[in-house]
Amino acid sequence: KRRVGVKECICSSPHPAAGTPGPCELLMSVRSLLLSAEEEQECPEVGVFQGRRCELLAQLCYPIKPREFFMRYWRKQAFATHGSEKRVSALVCERLHALRLRQLLLATPSEEIHCWMTSRIGSGNESFKTSDTEAALACHRAGGSLYFRAPPEASELLVTALSQQLGLSFGALHPDGAP
Repeated sequence: KRRVGVKECICSSPHPAAGTPGPCELLMSVRSLLLSAEEEQECPEVGVFQGRRCELLAQLCYPIKPREFFMRYWRKQAFATHGSEKRVSALVCERLHALRLRQLLLATPSEEIHCWMTSRIGSGNESFKTSDTEAALACHRAGGSLYFRAPPEASELLVTALSQQLGLSFGALHPDGAP
């Protein structure tokens, strides 16, 4: 039998009311599906094609069907489903260079890599941009965080296919219609 958990988290965002300074804390519930042993066995891998099509939305929201996802969760509340590492292994290995940082940095279409380090003075972060892969790797080894775009083969699948399956096709295409 499927177990459903509901978590509540507090998210900070600017207050929507005009003239009210500072952040507003919003209480948001997240519905989380824990898979049964049988569902875990039948869980589809994410990013796997069936012929020329990848049913990415169905793979991501399993064990529920996309129709149920749209009716119960889409634009209503956050949704999470769990699965084993095997669930994302095809995506990670085939499109994300098995999460090897050096290969991801070399494959990124980003012109610059954003690096963040915890500030030694006061609180907060210090950030900088670099186009040097070795400098970014050194920053990461020193405890910094990196931001850069995924390799094209991953973003084409994740952004284009998922946007189209969510009915957001305009968000996945350039003005000339190219992905």
